[in-house]
Amino acid sequence: MKKEVIYAIIAGGVLGLLIAFGAWRVNSALSPKEKEKPKVQNNIIKNSTNISIASPNNLDVLVNSPTNISGLAKVASLVIISSDEEDVLVRSNNEGSFSGEIELTGGVNNINVGIFNDKGEFEKQSIKVVYSTEFAKITPPEIPTDNPTSSDSVRQKVQDKLKDAYNNPLAYMGTITDISENGIQIKTSEGEIEQISTTESPTVIQDGKSAKEVKLTDIAIGDYIVAMGFTGNHVLTAKRILITTEKQISLAAYLSGKIEKATSKDITVKNDKDGSSVLALSQSTTSTYLLEGEKLSKVKFSNISVDDKVYLIGKNENEKFLPRTIFIIGRP
Repeated sequence: MKKEVIYAIIAGGVLGLLIAFGAWRVNSALSPKEKEKPKVQNNIIKNSTNISIASPNNLDVLVNSPTNISGLAKVASLVIISSDEEDVLVRSNNEGSFSGEIELTGGVNNINVGIFNDKGEFEKQSIKVVYSTEFAKITPPEIPTDNPTSSDSVRQKVQDKLKDAYNNPLAYMGTITDISENGIQIKTSEGEIEQISTTESPTVIQDGKSAKEVKLTDIAIGDYIVAMGFTGNHVLTAKRILITTEKQISLAAYLSGKIEKATSKDITVKNDKDGSSVLALSQSTTSTYLLEGEKLSKVKFSNISVDDKVYLIGKNENEKFLPRTIFIIGRP
């Protein structure tokens, strides 16, 4: 067989393969990618939310109480802001912005901010902040500079970020897993590993009935600590360390519904979420508020009437609801 014939056969085969591959690519591009569709839908569901906290940030160290909690929610919705000690009800404006002041207690504070959706489900975001009046006495570290010029926008942006980081103290909290000469490693309740620098000789406080100052060397592996300071490259330079125990969230339940029965000692609420009847018992510490227009006023528990629309914040115990706060948000 002549070489020209062989070359022609090979060239024809290669050309055929190229045409077949091109047709396959075109068909693949035009055909719907069915397998990818569920991923998109799942992402939409997973990321959907009707509430977000703008300020403060999670793990911020705050030196003033009460503190302002602000964020975004659905337009003109009633927003519940809860700390470990109290609950506040505010309404978002026509742009969805909301803000409200809430009291803090010394140390770690758990804050929940949320709204009830149309299904009676409480959608919330949660953060932890640390309240420390002593930290107000600590001077932030000097910001490193390299004399950026006005035309050096990149350097200026870096300087601005460093300024923000150094002016906004943070807290790292978790169980100590390792101790070195100049640092501490902790594991957070979420399972993350964080690094804490102790080169600035932080003040160490042993929490308890009578808090007392102790030495840095008194800290041991296995201790739960709250370290307060300033961050750089994800390492916290500690200025103050509290040896304590992990603070649990005191509230576990939020309930929206209509009053079916009311006495001076208890109320029965038809749960918006599933239509069930929930018995709520008045507590000596229960606070009741009535919303009239935009005015919120404190009233007695006995002021609650049948057919009132209510929000309850508290906890479930022995198939009963123990409310800390009751908001009467609507009356027939």
